[in-house]
Amino acid sequence: MDSDAFMSTGTVNSRDLRNSDDINDAAEVPANGAFFSSDKKVAQVQLPDYQPNGISFNIPLTLTDCHAAMMATIHQVRLIVFEIARKEMSVVRRRLTSVKLTGAARDFDETASSMEVNFVQALSISIIDSLQWNGGARLMTVLRTPLEADHEYQECLTKLKTSLLRIEKDMIRTVTGPLKKALINKKTPDFKSLSPQATRYYRDVTAACSEYRDVAGSVCRRIQGGAGWREASALNDQMNKLEDQARDKGWRGWGDPGYVTLDDMHAFERADGPSSVIAYLETLLRRLDEGRDRSHNGEQQ
Repeated sequence: MDSDAFMSTGTVNSRDLRNSDDINDAAEVPANGAFFSSDKKVAQVQLPDYQPNGISFNIPLTLTDCHAAMMATIHQVRLIVFEIARKEMSVVRRRLTSVKLTGAARDFDETASSMEVNFVQALSISIIDSLQWNGGARLMTVLRTPLEADHEYQECLTKLKTSLLRIEKDMIRTVTGPLKKALINKKTPDFKSLSPQATRYYRDVTAACSEYRDVAGSVCRRIQGGAGWREASALNDQMNKLEDQARDKGWRGWGDPGYVTLDDMHAFERADGPSSVIAYLETLLRRLDEGRDRSHNGEQQ
């Protein structure tokens, strides 16, 4: 699913975060006790950016922001794990072009990788996906508008965003934090204690996304049962049929400036959009037929 296609907005007040644990406003004291010295390795210390932990400070807060924040946190965790593994290698082995994890570190990273790989799919709504791939992409607007106005969907979306931000905040505190300290202090993390936490977060994310998919899918099916949807679907089918007929006669929409101007993929965002597209295609087909007839008559003469 296009994560920008179905958005709700929520606001974040920077003043409310100023004195809370949700903002990155602390610097971890380095192992040698000094933030600045002749030791060049101190430069690796993470300094605060005074932004909400784990997310870009983007107002209004959307599902895209929450998704990006979670993905960034998961990826950062994996980067730290591989950097720790690299630094534990001998100087000679560090020259190798690849690093392979083993044991508990690999088990931990496999869980983190599963979260990273499956997160987008976890937000996927089958009804919406089927529109994208079965000639119904134009109908996204027809579905999106009532969906975003639906109270049940909005409540579910708000709950999902809240859950994702809470999970991500907990991950930063209980997983990213210890890993960063291990990296700075040049110690091996306790992956046996971190792995169960990563597994729990994976399950929490999966459960939150599953609830969202169920509610969103139910609302979408309700919308598709209405007269407005049936009318729009009929118009979309008519546009698809006319396009297919024109393509069979050698026409290509992307090479037709007039058709490109109509922006048919967003036809349902305009009151006269579908009728304008249909009228254009019907006129186009007549011209193509007339041109073919003239060509045929010329060959006979």
